Amino acid sequence: MRREWEKLARDKLRIDLNESASVTELLHAWREGDRAALDQLVPLVYSNLRGMAAAHLHRESGSQTLDPTALVHEAYLRLVARTRLLAAPSRAQDRSMQ
Repeated sequence: MRREWEKLARDKLRIDLNESASVTELLHAWREGDRAALDQLVPLVYSNLRGMAAAHLHRESGSQTLDPTALVHEAYLRLVARTRLLAAPSRAQDRSMQ
């Protein structure tokens, strides 16, 4: 039983490393303007984030009000809001220079 678990853990690590390389390659391609790279990247990252959220919720004690999908969506909304706040001063600065 232990050997099966160790094999599963090694296989999962191998998959994670392969996905990590794929994510990095796709991010570079997207940065270079490859729109198709973004279309491949989003489901890959979303799937990983959802798995991480499920594991996090499983470790938490007590009753959760969010499921893994809702947790990922909430994190995304907060990230977008924060990114917009951080970008706001630079936009205002750009306008003042015109």
